[in-house]
Amino acid sequence: NPMEIGIGLDPTLRLSWDEQRTVVKEAAALGYASAWSNSNATGRDALHVCAQWHAASGLATGISVVPAPAWSPATLASSAATVADLTGGRFSLGIGTGGSYTEAFRRSYGLPELPPITTMRDYLAIVRGLLAGERVDHDGKVLSLRGLQLAFKPPPVPVYLGALGPQMVRLAGEAADGASLNWCSAGQVAWSRERLNEGAARAGRDPGSL
Repeated sequence: NPMEIGIGLDPTLRLSWDEQRTVVKEAAALGYASAWSNSNATGRDALHVCAQWHAASGLATGISVVPAPAWSPATLASSAATVADLTGGRFSLGIGTGGSYTEAFRRSYGLPELPPITTMRDYLAIVRGLLAGERVDHDGKVLSLRGLQLAFKPPPVPVYLGALGPQMVRLAGEAADGASLNWCSAGQVAWSRERLNEGAARAGRDPGSL
């Protein structure tokens, strides 16, 4: 498959709305395929940002990644579904642990200490189920939800798992639409692809679909 290149605009750039619109329009004219934000709890809401970018440029947009433990799964799914609806299905959601493995992050958000792999497994099951329009009953080790369904069915929303370690990358292969990598050399990307394939095989999924 041909490589697609996206542009990333970090909130710490502190661009105004007009500056952001100008940049994504220029990116579209230069042939970039997508525009990506990350979720910064003290910056503009990344979901609204993605909707604005698409409206300005027509580019596919995505977040890589939302620190999922800071959100309820249902609220995150509803918000992501809304952006997918606004962009005609040109939105991808990345979720990850954020800094929830650190005491400072947990203290900032008032979160208990949670096992990261188990937590993200539950988030993926609930969020992906809701985004697929399903009525979700999930009894997880960390998160549970009973009989909840979005009031509308959005266009398909790929959900990527922010993953670097072997267990998290395997979980992406088992339960996400793919892995969102960061700080990786080419060798680490190849290594991650192998772990992703292992997770897919464990779940009986086609690795080529991820």
